Amino acid sequence: MKDSFRRALKSKRSLGLSCAGLLVSTLVGCGQTDTVASSRVRDPQVVMTSALTGWATWPSGARWIVLTTSDGWRTVENRTPIAVPTDGGLVLAARDNAVAVGILAHQQLTVSPVMRFNPTRHAWTPSQLTAGLLSSSTSLARSQGASWAVLDVDGAVVVSADDTTEWRQATSSRELDTSGHLDVTGVGFPDGATGFVTGSGPSNLPVLFVTTDEGRSWRPESIRIASDGTATALTPCRVGSAWLAPVLAGGQLRVFASSGANGPWTSGTPLAVQSDPVVACGPTGVWAAVSTGSTDELVVASPGGTWVRQGDLGGHIASLSVVSGDHAIATRENPAALTSIDLGAAFNVTPLPLPDWVDSLGGPSMRN
Repeated sequence: MKDSFRRALKSKRSLGLSCAGLLVSTLVGCGQTDTVASSRVRDPQVVMTSALTGWATWPSGARWIVLTTSDGWRTVENRTPIAVPTDGGLVLAARDNAVAVGILAHQQLTVSPVMRFNPTRHAWTPSQLTAGLLSSSTSLARSQGASWAVLDVDGAVVVSADDTTEWRQATSSRELDTSGHLDVTGVGFPDGATGFVTGSGPSNLPVLFVTTDEGRSWRPESIRIASDGTATALTPCRVGSAWLAPVLAGGQLRVFASSGANGPWTSGTPLAVQSDPVVACGPTGVWAAVSTGSTDELVVASPGGTWVRQGDLGGHIASLSVVSGDHAIATRENPAALTSIDLGAAFNVTPLPLPDWVDSLGGPSMRN
């Protein structure tokens, strides 16, 4: 239903913590060193799987929690997996009733647990990656029958697993680009079956790769930007029979259009942006929250690739999930808040208050 992206590449930093006393020692790896190349996803993330049903990761106390709704955020439930150290942040992926939450590496938590939600039992099923997740909102994805993750190791490795098998490697930045210039930034399955690995690298080299056989093979897309510098591909959108691929390069956001996932791709009108925009797929086009300085403005591109300005969002957006041609749910940056965005007859931005317990439920850090 959506993919949203802010700052595809996160800065890295060194961290340190004791792992003693963790209740899920079979799920988390506690390294012998006190440096982990992973940073925290600092912004709340929202994923709507229907007009009324949605999931969100949210800062709460010293940790992060998982929230869900079945009535468009009029009421909210806590669905945070128990006994998992969420201090470093969470990454969320959802498709229909299939939900996965990745716990980011943090201090001596050197590998990431991934929890998959069972809607029948209303319980989480644990699994464990072999390394830490890349600190990006697009480092975890769901296809029709599997979960996918990007590991922050060896230039980034993409792995997958269905709900009954172990994680296996699908590809890596080194396999996709032997020149060594590609930084893998995410993975996504816009229609549930066709998958894309996105990356950042020289604008004259491939930064988008597609699979149509569940990750057994990957094809580079022939999208090139006629400018010096770096290009960053964002997960494409499926709009009817068309594919739209947003690409950020040279201070401009372009939407490339194709009649098939393998191209050829035609560039739409470029949109000048001051900083990395938040981009989301909708059923009729690509939505983007672009900075105008003190606030963000919403613009929408149809399959023809022409941007149409919609209105002022009244602040900076952290993530965006489009649920229909004229309705979306967003999260804001500090202070964190949920927001309803409606186009309809008139552009309208409405805050969605959360219960008071959301701010404190996380409590203190899970450390001695």
